[in-house]
Formats: sequence, C-alpha cells, structure tokens
Amino acid sequence: MMSKDFYCPYCEKISKHFEKSWQEVYAGDGKKWEAFGMIMDMTGTSSLCKYAMNVFYWRCSVCGYGTCRKYNGEIDHLTYNF
Repeated sequence: MMSKDFYCPYCEKISKHFEKSWQEVYAGDGKKWEAFGMIMDMTGTSSLCKYAMNVFYWRCSVCGYGTCRKYNGEIDHLTYNF
C-alpha cells in the first residue's frame, strides 16, 4: 500500500494518506462491483487504468476521509467517508 503526505480538506492539516485499492473504492456499490475491483487489483489492470485515467484514490490516516487526486496531488473531487 502506497502512502504520501497531502493536505486533507476535512481535518484541515497535512497528514499521511494511503492509496485505496479498487476493491475498496467499489465496495459501496454492491457485491458485483466489489468483485470487479478485486479482479482488477489481482490482475494489475487497475494500476494501468489509474495511470491512463490520471485518477488515484487516497484515504486520510487521521480522519479517514477519501479524496480522488490526480498524479500531481491536486484534488479532483472528494469522495464519501470510508
């Protein structure tokens, strides 16, 4: 699991963020999507898609708030709490 330091807009401080797997990202959408995310993670296709789409999901280690960020760390959009 990869980690980086980013500014969290929810707890308003710079903290360590952990990259979420696609299984974790799709877990709230139902069992079919969770299985799809697990298969993508196991085959390595998710890494290819993340770099192609320039979309990376991160979770704050302090508050647990999720963010979707671009490769340079800029926030693309906020996700719900995990």
